[in-house]
Amino acid sequence: MKSIFFLLVFLISTPSFGQELVLTGTPSKTIEIDQFGERRVFDDPSEVDLRIVKDGENLYWASRGNVQLAVTSAGIYITYIAIDGSGYTDLTSKTIYDR
Repeated sequence: MKSIFFLLVFLISTPSFGQELVLTGTPSKTIEIDQFGERRVFDDPSEVDLRIVKDGENLYWASRGNVQLAVTSAGIYITYIAIDGSGYTDLTSKTIYDR
């Protein structure tokens, strides 16, 4: 029985083989607004995790329930936008290369 439980946990926790990690990090500040307009600000970076993965040609916000993303860039700015309108994350390419 324990081995079946372990196998199920292992299978659920492993990512699909087609996914490639594109971006991982901790944002400096996160603001969430719910459907009622209530704002929640996370100033402590340890509270939030950012993971973006690529599966085939599609990008997904893995740390937000695998919401599909579109990406746009202009100059040093890169913005990942949830196609369902639930949010976005932006960064500069300078931020990526300085770390």
